[in-house]
Amino acid sequence: MIEYYRSNGKIVRSADDIVKEIRSWCGNLCFAADYFEEKTVLCNTGMVLQYMSDVLRHDGIPSRLSDDNAMVRQGKQDKFANFTNMAHLIGEVGNAGKSQDQERLRVIDEIWSRGFTTGEVVPQFPAACVTKRENFKSVLYYLGVLTFGGWDESGIPKLVVPNECMRKVYR
Repeated sequence: MIEYYRSNGKIVRSADDIVKEIRSWCGNLCFAADYFEEKTVLCNTGMVLQYMSDVLRHDGIPSRLSDDNAMVRQGKQDKFANFTNMAHLIGEVGNAGKSQDQERLRVIDEIWSRGFTTGEVVPQFPAACVTKRENFKSVLYYLGVLTFGGWDESGIPKLVVPNECMRKVYR
């Protein structure tokens, strides 16, 4: 697509520069550990199309490198980050609710300080279990906040923030 528009004079920048920027902001999603070694990663197609639309209009770096859908996910994520209200919503009270809040805060702090967390993604769970502590990292994975990023030295899966858009939205 990039080369088509370059050959028709709509884009001046090199395809390599554009692809590099797209990967940095819209890519690096890996949802299957089996393909990690092959560096097979995906890009968010909606973000790529938004990016290319901006590039075609301005032939430069888009002024707004974010995903509107990520902002929607941010709203969902805010519900997880607003631990006190969430505890009341799901009926947790007392020390059990506070303990889950502290565990979630610890996970979020670990992600932002180390750049990743470790753990297995729960392949499926009923909606009623979405707020359970043991599913928290999996929920972040399914929301697109985390993606598979290899293994740590013990062979445990690493879950990483996939791209600049997610870093920008969730910081």
